[in-house]
Order: sequence, then C-alpha cells, then structure tokens
Amino acid sequence: MSRYPHPSPLPAGLAAGAKDRPVILEQLVETQDESGFPIQSWTVLASLEWMHRADIRGVERFVSQQEVATVDSVWLMGYRADMDPELVELAKRRRLRYQDRTYDIVTGQVLGLRDGIQLLTLGELREGAA
Repeated sequence: MSRYPHPSPLPAGLAAGAKDRPVILEQLVETQDESGFPIQSWTVLASLEWMHRADIRGVERFVSQQEVATVDSVWLMGYRADMDPELVELAKRRRLRYQDRTYDIVTGQVLGLRDGIQLLTLGELREGAA
C-alpha cells in the first residue's frame, strides 16, 4: 500500500511478492586508455534487485546468419535515485541483466510520488547463446 493518499500507480495486486525476478542492474562506465582513447564498459550497479516483468511483444528475425529474438518488456521496481529517469539518462547509462539476457532500457517513468519505477526495455537473445 502506498504511503501517499493517492491511488497506487502499480497494477492491482502487485505486492512485494509479485517482484519475482532477480535482476542485475548495470551502469556504463567511461574511461580513457593511455593514449586518451575513450573506453566504455559495463559494471554492476546492483547485484540483486527484485522486479516484476511483463512481456508486451516478441519478434524473431534473421540477422548476420543467426536467428535473433527480441522481446519488449515492462519492468516494475522499487524507487532508487540511481535509476530515476529524471536524474539519470537511463537509455544511455543503465541496462538490466536477467537469465543470460541483456535488456536495454528504452525509457523509464517514476510512478506516483517515488512509489516505484517503470522501465520499458528491449531484450535480445541470440540462438545458442550461453
């Protein structure tokens, strides 16, 4: 139940127990090598964040002689300032990892008065990927 007098923006029945997906949050880190060339790498921001996921669309296609499946998903998580789309450029600086899949964040939205965060992601899994 929300701490605030307005109705909760989370779907009806989405209690803490509905956040049933253990997700790794990753952040983009930009450094430079000895010659000043920019290097981008992903590091763990949070090794365990429980979230709720709803897949909204899935597509299979053939790319670079491999079958590729993409899935659009909506993720709901508790509020974190380091994942607030009003404070962080989520699409560029954050991504999710869940069960050997990387989910690129397309957009995010704060729910209510910091009741939670909703993320729209695009995930990809190549055939035969480990």
